[in-house]
Amino acid sequence: MKLAAIQAAFVSAATGRNEFETALLASVRAQGNASASERLNAYRANVKGAHLQALDQAYPVLREVLGPRYWRQLLERELPVYASPSSDLNAYGDFMPELLRRARSERPELRELSYLDALATLEWHVHRVRFVADDTAFDWDTFANLPGDVQASARFLRSKALAVVQLDYPVDQIWRSHNNLETVEDGKAERTYCCVHRTGRFDVGVTRLDRKEFEMLQSASTIPIGGLTGADTEALAQQIVAWIRRGWITGFAIDQ
Repeated sequence: MKLAAIQAAFVSAATGRNEFETALLASVRAQGNASASERLNAYRANVKGAHLQALDQAYPVLREVLGPRYWRQLLERELPVYASPSSDLNAYGDFMPELLRRARSERPELRELSYLDALATLEWHVHRVRFVADDTAFDWDTFANLPGDVQASARFLRSKALAVVQLDYPVDQIWRSHNNLETVEDGKAERTYCCVHRTGRFDVGVTRLDRKEFEMLQSASTIPIGGLTGADTEALAQQIVAWIRRGWITGFAIDQ
């Protein structure tokens, strides 16, 4: 068996894509009291453990809501393959909302927890924002010196460490509660709009938006600045300045 074939079979087996092939087992020597299969299982356990730990770190609130034991049982049952598409395990876990939707349809004990996939969506954005590279500061001087027509045709650039999220349930309240942050009385559970943003080097905040703020912030990077005007242009200008000061808007682009 050639080295490349051995390596491919080893990766496939270690990630759980298939059981150990006869040819692969024949290429691994037993050592001491450990058979070839037992030695390969040690690698499989390490790969699986690293992936499960990555999911624990990405979804701490979900893990607490479901309970650590049930959470682990759910993952081991629903994830027969542990293979991240990236060498960075911080990028592993974007499938969780879909996994939970599927699990809720198949598991009676989860069917009434209809907010789970929305919570997973929010937590994934929180997790990814935490690891995004820093932005440069907004260049006020250059922006202020642009000719009026050029300034109006420019587009604002949102921070890379920011996500604007529409959720079917007010799960930001669950996230805030589990992070020991102040919550707001909600009333009826309705569609919720949130901005997930960096507040420190590795700290992330979740801010509730109204629908108008959500739509404007969502479109700020695609609509020319001159097209963002509303009925109250002064209030709009104040809102944009506030977003720049918070670091939600970090630059501007001039289309050629």
